[in-house]
Amino acid sequence: MSVESFTNLVETLGDALNVDEHQGRRRGGHIEPALRLFCTIRWLAGGSYLDIAGLVGVSSSRLYQIIDKTIHAIATSSEPALDNIRFPKTTEECEAAAGEFLAISRGSAVSNCVSVHDGYLLRIQTPSAGEVGNVRSYFSGHYQCNGVNVQAACDAHCRFLFIGVAGPGVVVHLFSVFPVLFPG
Repeated sequence: MSVESFTNLVETLGDALNVDEHQGRRRGGHIEPALRLFCTIRWLAGGSYLDIAGLVGVSSSRLYQIIDKTIHAIATSSEPALDNIRFPKTTEECEAAAGEFLAISRGSAVSNCVSVHDGYLLRIQTPSAGEVGNVRSYFSGHYQCNGVNVQAACDAHCRFLFIGVAGPGVVVHLFSVFPVLFPG
């Protein structure tokens, strides 16, 4: 992520990342919005919570509070710039998306393709019976571990059109039940 993109994101989130400075000083120090966003992005990119907490100078539990509040600020933002993951819905949008795939394919080999889809099993610790109704449904027999099924779709320029946690690990192919949006 470029410095300009990072700065724009901090400005876009604005007040949602701000906290009461007086209260922050009472807990050991105020953590600036840019630093909150840095912690969250670094953690989402796979950074160790121990490294990030040590770098910023907060406890592990405080780091997770920062991450949780920052993700909540991003997810609940009404800012149009952050609402950019949309699957094509109309015939015109589907035709435009298919045209983009056709334009980048060799010899017009990819026609009538609106998006490419893939899934990923995100490994998790075994949930307790108090957390979920059916603990066994989180076990993937294929991967022999517990997890949740994450599905995503991208356009011809590798931009996300859809991202979703599709269900527990036992769910294999959610996209096979999606309605046909672009009739051939």
